[in-house]
Parts: sequence; structure tokens; C-alpha cells
Amino acid sequence: MQTPTSKLLSTLTLVAGAVAVVLTLVFFFTMAGGGVLVAALVAGVVGIILGVLALRKEQAKGIAVTGLVLSIITALLAAAIILFALIFVGAISL
Repeated sequence: MQTPTSKLLSTLTLVAGAVAVVLTLVFFFTMAGGGVLVAALVAGVVGIILGVLALRKEQAKGIAVTGLVLSIITALLAAAIILFALIFVGAISL
């Protein structure tokens, strides 16, 4: 039987993934700047790291996988938007 503390990493993974999704939605639906998108990228990366750690320690797998999927999708989306903006603003050239 799992104790509440044994699900801590899994729960933190899900929270980080949810925060990343919310920050990405805030970026899309408000006039928020790029800082919100960078925060979403950071939350996504933190969620990925926590998710991998939770799966290695074999904690609550359903929660960990859900948080990991949310984090991966959001981190990739945020990174793509940031890269797209940098290319078309001209800050970097490929």
C-alpha cells in the first residue's frame, strides 16, 4: 500500500505539467509577454525531470505518466513558439 508521501514526486509531476499548460494558455489567450512562455517552458522541463524520477522510483505510475505527457507536450510547444518567434523577429538566423 502506498502512503501519501510515496506519491509526492508523481503529484509534483502532475502539478508542474498542469502549471505549464495553464501558463501556455495564458500566453495564447491574453496579452501576456514572452516571459509567461519561458515560465511555461521551465515548468515543462521541471515536470519532465520529476516525471522521470517518479517513474524510476515506481511511484504512482498513472499520475506520473499523465504529468509527464503534459510536461513534454507543453515544453515542446513552448520551445517551438520561442524558436519560431526568434527566427522571424530576426534575433537568430538559420
